[in-house]
Amino acid sequence: MEWLPAKTVRDKALLRSARQQHKIAQRIIRERDAKMLTTEQLADRADLHPDTVRAILNGSTHATLAVLSVLSDAVGLRFAAVSKPPDDSPGRG
Repeated sequence: MEWLPAKTVRDKALLRSARQQHKIAQRIIRERDAKMLTTEQLADRADLHPDTVRAILNGSTHATLAVLSVLSDAVGLRFAAVSKPPDDSPGRG
């Protein structure tokens, strides 16, 4: 995946957020596939509309932390572990 460069402070924050959501979505997708769940089944477990789940997992919309947490729970992942930033991320230490 190629990310567009961010120039403003706001754009940089949005880019970090999008990258983190992408990482979380990839973990959810891997777990969904490992459990052989369809997107519709995942949506049902998360009490979300399937189109919403598709949009979040394919990156065409932003998701709140609450929704990402619900999706993580629906596939049996701990959100705190899934959303943990890497050790080399800015602002840590």
